[in-house]
Amino acid sequence: MKLLLAALFLTAASLADPVAITWNGPVVVESLTCGGCPYGAYAPEVTPTLDGLNADLSVSFGSSAYGYGPSEGIEIQIPFEVTGDAAVAITGTAGFGAYGSSAPAYGGTDLTSWNFSGGFAGAVSVVGADSIGFAGTQTVESDDCTYGDCVASVGSDQPVAGELNLSAGTYTLDIQESYWDNSIGDSMAGAGVTLVLSDPTPNAVPEPHLITVYDGGILLLLLLWLAFRRQGQ
Repeated sequence: MKLLLAALFLTAASLADPVAITWNGPVVVESLTCGGCPYGAYAPEVTPTLDGLNADLSVSFGSSAYGYGPSEGIEIQIPFEVTGDAAVAITGTAGFGAYGSSAPAYGGTDLTSWNFSGGFAGAVSVVGADSIGFAGTQTVESDDCTYGDCVASVGSDQPVAGELNLSAGTYTLDIQESYWDNSIGDSMAGAGVTLVLSDPTPNAVPEPHLITVYDGGILLLLLLWLAFRRQGQ
């Protein structure tokens, strides 16, 4: 009778710990432009925070303008660190809102309705890697007209979502966003982005486990054989 002892190696998947992502330096405003803004653009507000293993970021900027077709654009950069190889998810929302008028100050028209339009566009990227674009527009018809000067507001927001495979190291996040509207008179507008950088899907890491299986009858025969040999020695 052959002695059969079987050892089985099984592979069980266990989840690796999520990789931490942290901000690693100051925010730098690379550029800020504002067309038709004699009253000036508001200083951008940038708030980086940490939420457990995730890095959160809030960016907002705006302007008070006068003149046809005001617009504003911004670019900011902030360094961050990835503590291990990860598929870093960048998720959030970008948007804008604007309030405008159809006539210059002290210059009424004979309008009884007016189409007010505005939009925004931008991109989030890791410098040296792919970018995640976003854009949105809205047009409304306003009949809120006093002495021929019509006023209206528009707004839009869009999701921001993408994933970048990054090795452990330090990177620079770049955010660009601009907006515009077709206001002719006084207007106010603003835009912003909220983002979360995270490692939401940990990789499954194989771990070997040794499971030894014994046949009970064969094990009994083995023990009897060993006892017999000892008696014969």
